[in-house]
Amino acid sequence: TMLRETHIPISKIRVDGGVSSNDFVLQLTADLFGRKVVRPQHREMSSLGAAFVAGLTVGFWATREELKKLQSADKVFLPKGVSKGGGAGPDQEYIPVLQSWERALRRSMNWYKP
Repeated sequence: TMLRETHIPISKIRVDGGVSSNDFVLQLTADLFGRKVVRPQHREMSSLGAAFVAGLTVGFWATREELKKLQSADKVFLPKGVSKGGGAGPDQEYIPVLQSWERALRRSMNWYKP
């Protein structure tokens, strides 16, 4: 949707927060979207982002380029492609996982009726 709406190519996805600690979820994201997923060393970027904005405002950093140099990746997840030997690609690998998730989602529906 972002690509369709903005026409800006998406080469990588940056993640942070609690779920970013889950390697499986990040590899799944890379595989399903076909994009590189980058997890930063600092997992809580909201507070760091606020500090960066404050530092720019008071002149601690002069430019946004200075802040870009401070970015460091903890781990990069690359999408797995279909192997040349005809093996299963990520779609086949994740079908059982996604089906299990869909079953769990269906079981959790309609528990609350106001």
